[in-house]
Amino acid sequence: MQSILIASRPFCDFVILDPQRRVSRRHVSVKRVNDNKFEITDLGSSNGTYVNGRKISSHQPVFVGKSDKVTLSIDYPLETVKLWVYRDWE
Repeated sequence: MQSILIASRPFCDFVILDPQRRVSRRHVSVKRVNDNKFEITDLGSSNGTYVNGRKISSHQPVFVGKSDKVTLSIDYPLETVKLWVYRDWE
């Protein structure tokens, strides 16, 4: 199962340009489970990752669906719609 890295550094699959530095260099990894579900894992980020307003534990995968709201740090929304259409999943 392929995973992608979302963070603030240019070597990542999804680079978040965050001038307030809320997003870590290695923030979160995402694996596509199927057409309706992803596995998201916070990689020990400084400001955390939240699913539906609840902070997830570092290095503990959490399943998310299309209707779930994911934020990097408490207030940087991750546009999950972009994950569903990411062309390199195949």
